[in-house]
Amino acid sequence: MPPTPQIDPTLPLDELVRRAAAAGRRGEQVRLLDALAARTRQGYDAMRVFQALAAVRPNGSRLALEYVARMPDPIPPAILLFAAQALQDRSNPVGMRLTVAGKLLAALPDTDAAVGPVVRAVTAGLSRSRTLQRMIELQSRVDRCGTLDRMVAASEQKVWLRCPKCRRQYLRPAFIRHLWDEHRLIFDRGTAVDPKPAVEQAVTGAVAATDGPATDQPFDESARYFPQSTPEQVLQAVASRQMASGHPVPDSLTRAAADQNAGLCPSCLNPVPDPIPPVPPPLAVGGGRLSGDGYAVEVIDKPTGRTVRVTTPKEGEEDVPPAFTRRFDPRAFGMLVAAPLLLAAVVAVGVLPQRFGPPVLYALLAGFAGWVVYLIARYARPPLPNPDATAVDAAWREIAPRRGAKKSAARWLTRLCRASIGRGDPTRRARELYEVVENAAVWADKGGVYLPLFAAARLLQVCDNSDMGRDRVSGLLDVFDPFFLGELPAAYAEAAAEIVTTDAVLTPADARRFAALLTSLAFDASLTPHDLIRVLRFLPYLRVLFGTPTADGLKAAYVIWRGRRSDLWAEAGHATTIFDLARTAPGACRRLLTAHPDALLRIDLPDAAVRELGEVVLTPRGVIAADKVLAEPGGEAEVVRSPRGSGWMLALGAQRINLDRKLDWNTVDTLVRWIRFRSDKLLPQAEAADRVNADRVRQVLAPLVRTCPLCHAECVCRSGRVGEPWPIT
Repeated sequence: MPPTPQIDPTLPLDELVRRAAAAGRRGEQVRLLDALAARTRQGYDAMRVFQALAAVRPNGSRLALEYVARMPDPIPPAILLFAAQALQDRSNPVGMRLTVAGKLLAALPDTDAAVGPVVRAVTAGLSRSRTLQRMIELQSRVDRCGTLDRMVAASEQKVWLRCPKCRRQYLRPAFIRHLWDEHRLIFDRGTAVDPKPAVEQAVTGAVAATDGPATDQPFDESARYFPQSTPEQVLQAVASRQMASGHPVPDSLTRAAADQNAGLCPSCLNPVPDPIPPVPPPLAVGGGRLSGDGYAVEVIDKPTGRTVRVTTPKEGEEDVPPAFTRRFDPRAFGMLVAAPLLLAAVVAVGVLPQRFGPPVLYALLAGFAGWVVYLIARYARPPLPNPDATAVDAAWREIAPRRGAKKSAARWLTRLCRASIGRGDPTRRARELYEVVENAAVWADKGGVYLPLFAAARLLQVCDNSDMGRDRVSGLLDVFDPFFLGELPAAYAEAAAEIVTTDAVLTPADARRFAALLTSLAFDASLTPHDLIRVLRFLPYLRVLFGTPTADGLKAAYVIWRGRRSDLWAEAGHATTIFDLARTAPGACRRLLTAHPDALLRIDLPDAAVRELGEVVLTPRGVIAADKVLAEPGGEAEVVRSPRGSGWMLALGAQRINLDRKLDWNTVDTLVRWIRFRSDKLLPQAEAADRVNADRVRQVLAPLVRTCPLCHAECVCRSGRVGEPWPIT
């Protein structure tokens, strides 16, 4: 940009006036008028310049007023009268006329005779209401003018304004309050204005800005016109427009939504309630006490025996005997049995006469017999059950049968089921738990808190059965099967997944095996890898149960799952899929997945080869043998003498595997074929496995659809996250 040329300070005033009148560009004209205002401090020069500018045609009056508006205060008295006369020209801009009028009032005496003509000049031809508004605007341009203030106050008591909405009339102060209180309108320059466009304009202006006053303006405008609005709502309006340009959603919005157990609408970023209710936590258990939601079960061991104290909100405290257990622990029972002998020892010392022998001898014999009886009674008697287990059993026996179908009862029973996992006697609560499961299955149709209850009761039933010898992983698979079959909504599956994940229902090895079985179950339910990734985005706990899968890993697993019945790898050799191992060989599956979490196939090799190479598995990374990843399909394969001086070495491309015995060529050829199978079939088919079953995804996610309360858009979202518009494509 070229520099602005400087005005020669030696130019005569007449030349400056001529140039200002003839200037073709507005910027140059403004600089010349500023130069004239700066050089005309004397009254004669100011009057001469004013008259010369006013004589210019066709816009001399405007140039003269602009010249006066740029003069420093106070303006010379010589031009006061000329400027006041120019104010009457209504063809000049109102803002400029008001600015000049303000300068005149600052220079004139504060009297009616001096102020009145100036006010009449800027209000000539206006209605009474517009005259009042013009005087108020003039007030904002004068630091102090008592006469003008009195004129405004008197006019406010005479001028009635009509409401454009309800057509009622009010004096100006009452009219302004009425507009805001009744119609949420503001009075701006004599007109009732809706403030929403101003706020919207401020928000739009902040969308392109990254910092500075532009980003503060929407907050200021909202606080001014809508004091009930929160800063989060303003930030939400700005961020929702910026999101369309690729800007990230502010963390403060997602955190605020998470605090409300809500997600964010993908259109307006307004909080939308989470469609999946939170799962109640387990009841507090410890030190022989179980408590929560106003209920408590406490196990108390006294010298007289063990008792259980049950506390309920309505019935208060009640002591009940522990069922199916001895009331005395071994130590107390031993003391009770041995007490007569020990008492006899004390009596022998003080009562028996000397003629029956030394009393001390009898006391020692009685005391020895008493201790023997005590030790036999103590160690032969089984110990009392763990007090925490007793408290859990008592809760199932004394409280659970009394609860009805209310939401509070469902919440407490859910917490009891979670607290009972790994505690108590499964056989003693079997009948009560069966009734809870049956009732929860009926209540599950109501949704809400009944779905977590059904999930928790089913999981406790599976855990109890596993404690009695059944396979826990297979039982858990039955828990999730109704979700994939479409019989139960996603809220049920997510509640069950949260309990399994947070309550340590599975060991790490069993969790990997369960992930393989869940993946197979999802594929059986017509969910493709792309569909499964979309569904698991909204079910984070279920995604953890799936082993937090990646799209590439799921595509490779999908190819193996789909090809297990079509002999996809028949040319490469024999192998067992990880899905079949998970079902039929739990121990081998746990061992294999612990060593190789991404294993897809266990390759069948002769026993001699297995002794040298270990278990050989196929993964998306390559064929793993002897902890080496073999992934070069074009590499040469040979078995040579080891440079160590003894043994052999298998060379496959760049990899070298040390062997104790020489491998037969069939085994080496099998490894080569499996490497080629991975590169020629597995990876290309996995890359092409991008089929989408949109109808199936919509069927699974439909119960999670919610309507935004602000923009009424339908979306699927979860707590603390931005959702996706519905229907999902």
